[in-house]
Amino acid sequence: HNTDDDDDDLRALYNAALSACDAGRRADRALDLLDELRTTRHVEPDAASFAAAMAACEKAKRADDVLRLLGEVRAAGLRPDAGAYGAAASAFAQHGAWEDALTLLDDMRRDDVEPDALAYSSVVHACEAAGRVDYALDVYRGAAAHGAFASHWRRGMLDLVDVAVPVARTAVRSAVADAALRPKRRRFHDAALAGDLVILTGQRRQSAAGNKKHGPNGGHALRSAILKVFDDELGGELECRPVQQNAGRLVVPTASLLAWAAARDHMREQ
Repeated sequence: HNTDDDDDDLRALYNAALSACDAGRRADRALDLLDELRTTRHVEPDAASFAAAMAACEKAKRADDVLRLLGEVRAAGLRPDAGAYGAAASAFAQHGAWEDALTLLDDMRRDDVEPDALAYSSVVHACEAAGRVDYALDVYRGAAAHGAFASHWRRGMLDLVDVAVPVARTAVRSAVADAALRPKRRRFHDAALAGDLVILTGQRRQSAAGNKKHGPNGGHALRSAILKVFDDELGGELECRPVQQNAGRLVVPTASLLAWAAARDHMREQ
């Protein structure tokens, strides 16, 4: 019969192996190890065990397995950590379950677990992809106020390289609205001080060998999605155009931003 110390040592050994599965995206092996720990070794997994297995399944796009494991964590009376919650949020996004994703944020706060960038991005993704742009924007802004999307701003530019299309569209909506709102609790682009708003879309400059490099959104797809926001949702009120010398950049001119902000100020005053 194993002592408690023996169980802890064995669990730690398995958790290390589960973490390796996470890094290697080996979902099947992670699930096998979790089952082996319980049924063969007769040691109950802890929150870290489940989190590593959930992360491996999330990276392998095994959303159903992630959500099943989340249920097992809760059934065992354990509190999911940030990694487990982040994997679950990603799984909900894969399923398009935006309401469940929003509820998950509330669960994290109830458990005093601070959502990480993965969790916030997944919830924004789920809401925006389901057409709930208002909820996506609220979540994005709340996350930005906590510094979760600080990487989206680089040297005064809105850097959306490697950002999923639904999250990128939400970031653009937030940046444009904030140019007029000038919020105090999150970073915004002040056209009067910083000039043009430059948006990086993920397509790199042409290499010396003549091969174009693209982010995971394919550059062109992300750029088109962002331009569609300006055309369809803003009705052409705000100018956004590609930079001819760099196809991976879009620019919103200073004059257009200032006119946009002034018009919004006037509307609020009426």
